[in-house]
Amino acid sequence: MALQASGQISLDDLHVEAGGTTGTECSLNDTDIRDIISKGDSAQNAINEYYGQSSAVSGNWISYQPRGPDGNLTWNNVNFGTAAANRYIITYTAFRTATSSSTSCTVNIAGQTTHRLAQLSVSSSSRSAGAQVDIANVPTGTTGTISMSTSNGSVYQYATAWVIYGVATNASGVPQYAAFAQSNTAGDATFNLSVQEGDMIIAGAGSGICGSSSNINWSGVTKNFSFVIQENNDRIMSAGTHFATSTGTRTIVADRNYSGASNSAFAMAFRK
Repeated sequence: MALQASGQISLDDLHVEAGGTTGTECSLNDTDIRDIISKGDSAQNAINEYYGQSSAVSGNWISYQPRGPDGNLTWNNVNFGTAAANRYIITYTAFRTATSSSTSCTVNIAGQTTHRLAQLSVSSSSRSAGAQVDIANVPTGTTGTISMSTSNGSVYQYATAWVIYGVATNASGVPQYAAFAQSNTAGDATFNLSVQEGDMIIAGAGSGICGSSSNINWSGVTKNFSFVIQENNDRIMSAGTHFATSTGTRTIVADRNYSGASNSAFAMAFRK
């Protein structure tokens, strides 16, 4: 719940918003309190800067874009939402090639410095495949371009994206996730994430080979989409999103109705 927008606000109010216990010791320089307004260690901050602020991460799923057959994906005019200094775009991308050679993938998000959050494990197959999660701080503009480029070409590529405001960063300013799990099982993928109230959870799953009637259903997150692209073989990608309303362990399941090749799946939580 966000702090009040006006009137009296106390240090204890900030402590409770940050997840602390009312009446216990705290200070304005505590990390969890500073994180509410994304202030660094020992940075100057004042009580009135916290009006209307929340310890919860805000954001939303954007959309998805497939490409097949040969070539690299260029996703133009992606809706990045409201510009802000603390706006981050997160992508989940996947590909499969026509060769067994090791293949790397470069993701570009609006021309900004992009950080690899996770290189996802992918089940073995006769052709190389890959999947990954990347993030970039995109402070300006309402739309932009997301692109993929693989080192050995691709028979298909997929991208889906989220916008998130206020992600925690490390001492070097690199954005971080709070919890992460992955799977490359051919069947259903199950993840148990340790989350806090206010976390934004994203999840994705896909396969380099499936069937034309394949589908992925989710529990633990709200399903955003499942899409099958048909070219030579059928490929599938799906994603989900959830905002945690309580602290504890959250179980997330990607329920597949098929058994395919080159599978990947993940779940990731973000907080301030």
